[in-house]
This record gives sequence, C-alpha cells and structure tokens, in this order.
Amino acid sequence: MNESHQCADLIARLRAAGATGVGEYALKLKANEKNEETFQDLFFEGKAALMFLDHRWQVELRDRPDLKLQFAGELLYAEVKHFRRKELDLKDEEAMRAATNELVRYGDLGTAEGFEAWEQVVMVAKKKAGQYVEGAPNILLVESSTVSLELMATSAVHAIDDACESGDLGLCRLSGFVLVDASGWTSFGIAQRDVEFCKTSHAAVPLSENLCRALDEIRS
Repeated sequence: MNESHQCADLIARLRAAGATGVGEYALKLKANEKNEETFQDLFFEGKAALMFLDHRWQVELRDRPDLKLQFAGELLYAEVKHFRRKELDLKDEEAMRAATNELVRYGDLGTAEGFEAWEQVVMVAKKKAGQYVEGAPNILLVESSTVSLELMATSAVHAIDDACESGDLGLCRLSGFVLVDASGWTSFGIAQRDVEFCKTSHAAVPLSENLCRALDEIRS
C-alpha cells in the first residue's frame, strides 16, 4: 500500500473510531507524503491514537503534546516518539543468519552509537520536557521500529526517577512511559504483547490507579 492509500486508510479508521483533531492531522500527513521519514513518524502518531481508541480511550490528535487522552473521565497527555530502524538492525540480522550454533549478541547500541538504548530514551524524554503539560499527568510513548529497544522500559524509568530525585523538574512532569514494538504493527493493529508500560515514581502529577490499570490493560 503506497503512502496515499496508507493515509486514506488511517484517516478513515481514526474518524470511524471517534478520534478528534483528525482534519488537522490529515493535512500534516498529506503535506509530508514525499518526506518518507517525517511521514512515517507522523503515521505512527496516528497508529498510537488507534491503539488507545481500540482500548476504549477518547483521543484528540494535536500538537505539543501529540495526543490528549481520556479514560473514564480522567485526562492524560502523551508525547509520541518514533525510533526508526537502525543500521545496527541490519548488521545484527546478517550476523544471526550467518551463525550456526553459537549465540549472537544483538542490539548493542552502546558500542555502535555510544549510548545505550535506555540512555537514548532518557535523552528524548529530556528533550521533550517542554512539551509536557504542567498540572496534568503526561506519558512518553516510544514506538520502536528497531529491536535494539527491546525490554528497556524499566531501565529508562529508573533513570528518569533518579533524575527527578536529583531535581530535574522537567522530567518530573513525566508520569509514565509506554514502549511499543512498532515492527509489529499491521493493518489490523498491534499484538498486545508488544506493548510495555511503566509508571514513574516521582512525578509531579502521578498516574491514578485507574489510569495505570487502563494503560496496563493495553499490554495484558
């Protein structure tokens, strides 16, 4: 399916599911059809919106932060970041195809790029701190097209908690973190096991038990 058809299908599904802000989002997608990387980043924002809509959330697509969410009357904001497929993924795949009986290490971003996966996520969380809404709970939703980010949500949240204890007020606006294996996206949605949620421990506005439960159900 080409970009134009992808756009039309995604927009139709968002509207059918009851999302708001779809008109402005559609214009952004259309304007970036020829910029493949930006188009894919925006496209994944829509996919994230569908994920929440499929789990009975109300969703508004917007800017700064990307999604305004409500569940059972409670408000939550989400900033979305797409981690694109990395050169390391191709090298790891080639190494695994060439291996016979030996174990193959993969996803070693620390060696390949100088920063571990969890460190890269924390850097993104800090960069986006100005987009979190004060006085409300915020989550960072990372959609990963690279397998290098597998199973690092807990490590990233521990680092964010440490930064908050050290006085990083920007990161204290972050109430939780959701990691989505974007390589699992299909036209029918995403396998639930590909979503990992962790709440932070020192948020200025902590997630309620109800919101934590609703976020946790997305991966259960």
